[in-house]
Amino acid sequence: MLAAILGVYALTVLLTEHAFNLLFLSILLNIFLLPELLRQHSADRVDTPNDYVRFDAEMMHVGTTPIPLVKINKVALEVVDDDCYFSLPYNQISPGKCPAFVFPAHRLSKFEHHLQSHLQNIEIIR
Repeated sequence: MLAAILGVYALTVLLTEHAFNLLFLSILLNIFLLPELLRQHSADRVDTPNDYVRFDAEMMHVGTTPIPLVKINKVALEVVDDDCYFSLPYNQISPGKCPAFVFPAHRLSKFEHHLQSHLQNIEIIR
């Protein structure tokens, strides 16, 4: 996409009397690339959080991401309108990225019970 935007702009400058304008080019790039960047950094949307977060003897699996149970002390849950946002802010899987997803808020109480049944000493941050 970036190559297409640059190509179209370069052709426009070469084939018309328009002068190269860095400000105009940056505006074009922001208009087309910003939505893509925001989409890449949004959390996964899940309908059944109890199925998405699974437990075995020593691990918690958030989707396909395994996390050792001994490292999990805090879970963040926040309700905004009809959505609930889950994250493990103290368990980064890579720099600046922690396990997170969004699910329907009406499933919050069952999901909290699911978490507390497997993680007895968990602190829930709201």
